[in-house]
Amino acid sequence: MKHIINFSDFHMHFFKDFSKPDAVYVTDRAKEQIKVLEDLMNYAREVKGDVLFNGDLFHKRVSIDVRIFNMMFEVFSSYPDVPIIMISGNHDKVTNALASDSALEAFNALPNVTVISTMEKLVRDEYTLYGVSYGEEVDEMKEWIAEEAKKLDPNTINILCAHIGVDGSSTGQYSHTLSGAFKVADLYPDNFDIVTLGHYHKRQFLGGLSNVFYVGNTLQTSFADEGQAKGFMDITLDGKEWSMEFVKANYTPFMTITADTVPEDLSGAFIQFVGNVTETEAVKKLKEDNDLSNLRIKVQKDYYVPPRIEITAGSTPEEVVRAFTDKKYPDLQEKALECLRIATEV
Repeated sequence: MKHIINFSDFHMHFFKDFSKPDAVYVTDRAKEQIKVLEDLMNYAREVKGDVLFNGDLFHKRVSIDVRIFNMMFEVFSSYPDVPIIMISGNHDKVTNALASDSALEAFNALPNVTVISTMEKLVRDEYTLYGVSYGEEVDEMKEWIAEEAKKLDPNTINILCAHIGVDGSSTGQYSHTLSGAFKVADLYPDNFDIVTLGHYHKRQFLGGLSNVFYVGNTLQTSFADEGQAKGFMDITLDGKEWSMEFVKANYTPFMTITADTVPEDLSGAFIQFVGNVTETEAVKKLKEDNDLSNLRIKVQKDYYVPPRIEITAGSTPEEVVRAFTDKKYPDLQEKALECLRIATEV
């Protein structure tokens, strides 16, 4: 039996919102991110599993803060007994070209780490991995996947791992549909046993299939992630059989509240209060009195657009014509009403 600890879109960064200074990690939010990663690595060590990362280790592409890079390098170098496979995402690369330089390539210096910066097949004892990093060369990528899908070893678990956008995926708490360069069929889900993806941050299964999925980002980093459980997948391989379990990470969630949904406890979350001027003034006082640095206040402006004509949804056609002509063309009201009567008699 073999475990693969699969995570994606970590986006390590000194996020400014709600952050406080930290003597070791620069900010407390960076400290929390590192703790989430260490928890994941400890989990992998405990189950003697491999770690598979689907791309976007860093948030700010090209100009990565040296301190951020050093933190990540220190974590991965502290687990020499845990094999790690990394796929380069678009945030890890200098450009969007498939063969672009990747910030992840330096991790190849660690004996336990293998980085895939283009497209590559890796054979392991319990599985074979087909890794596809981010790139603009979509036709080339599709062709490589199609060719590899034709010659899979039927005696092992075949895993396709890619950092790509797939058409029909959704994002955010309101499930807005996204377009993508790939379709589910381009990933040959009937050939590959598992298709695990990175790039879009909402954890989801695609095409109604249980073996094609986005892992999603590892922890919430903004209000765009609100209401979504974040973490990693524990994929268990047993011969040609496999199963999967989602493991939620331990992080500070983002939460939007209104005057009607204020919780009793305002700690333990990054909170955005949305209300009118009167409501926000009351919350401002509550924030000041209780030193709630985790609370942001947003005024919801009330807009009033006067109706152009005095009608309602239940107004009759005649009432609509009368109201419109009264306001715009009073001299033509009778002719307009006559036209309406003729039209309704037909």
